[in-house]
Amino acid sequence: MFWQNRSGFKPLAALMAAILALTACQAIPPDDPRLSPEERRLREQAADYNRTVAEGAIAGAVIGAILGAALAGRNNRGQGAIIGAAAGGALGAASGYYVAKQKEAFATEQARLDSMIGDVRADNARIEALIANAQSVIASNRAQLEDIQKRVNTGQMNRQTAKAEVERIEDNQRVITRTVENLRKKADEYREASMKTSQQGVNTGPMNAEIGVMQANIARLEAELAGLTEALNVSRLG
Repeated sequence: MFWQNRSGFKPLAALMAAILALTACQAIPPDDPRLSPEERRLREQAADYNRTVAEGAIAGAVIGAILGAALAGRNNRGQGAIIGAAAGGALGAASGYYVAKQKEAFATEQARLDSMIGDVRADNARIEALIANAQSVIASNRAQLEDIQKRVNTGQMNRQTAKAEVERIEDNQRVITRTVENLRKKADEYREASMKTSQQGVNTGPMNAEIGVMQANIARLEAELAGLTEALNVSRLG
């Protein structure tokens, strides 16, 4: 079998490790005592979307590796598995939702669509809660950056301590950045599902409207992130 080919196994293992790293978007663990309750909650909220994207990518990579090895022939199975895993991982991350919905049993395509509309609405509610929490975290972080800068300038805080504080804020920025990226992928999944469902002769207008709400919410989160990024750039301690 292809995984017995050592020349192909190591790169394939490295690829799978990279896919698993999708969920490791922050350097500071969620239970770090430096984190506020809101910052811990932000990581919990972000983990839902990080995990969803990673699971789809892993499933696609496994299937792609098997197909790639089978199609490549005996002498090239390792390379075929690597190529198949890479392609399958990208496809799985982008289209896992629609495939999963097709496996569910519904009486009609309209019933399937109604279920998908409910999924988008539920995601929108979660995103709005995430945005509210992110706004609180970012407002606090921006005020903290100003305070840190003042205390360093007046000699009340040394630069080593200040950098440790800024590291936590930078980690919040990374968490939100990865969340925005994964939310975009989620919106892409929904758009693909809507397009394929419309090809079945079902009116997907209501689903598209909910997707529009999701895109607007993502834009709101991006605007909040931009404000935090600007504040970090202004700070001379990062």
